[in-house]
Amino acid sequence: MDCREINNLLLKVNRICFGDRFKKAFIEKFKYLPGGLTYHCYFDDDLNLVWFLTLKKYGYEHSFNDGVTDDTDASDFDIGNGEITDEMREWVKNYFIHYETEFYNKYMS
Repeated sequence: MDCREINNLLLKVNRICFGDRFKKAFIEKFKYLPGGLTYHCYFDDDLNLVWFLTLKKYGYEHSFNDGVTDDTDASDFDIGNGEITDEMREWVKNYFIHYETEFYNKYMS
């Protein structure tokens, strides 16, 4: 994968995590949603795509850099405020397995 493909992949995962369906389900479970909760990824030494849940704050440099629009640089973010628990990590992984199955099977499994 080149940089453009990784950017597009990050935009896809952001669209899921910043979407209303994900937000509603997360809030139903945890009663709140940490701002900017989404996945980020990188290649490890064996060129495997590694995913990790993080808090991203977009738009600090340009208002149109929101992490979801096509012209966004999905790697251009600050780390947001808040804590991600192990329970949240497991829940989000299971959300992707059950509700974003195609994305999970294609990019995360």
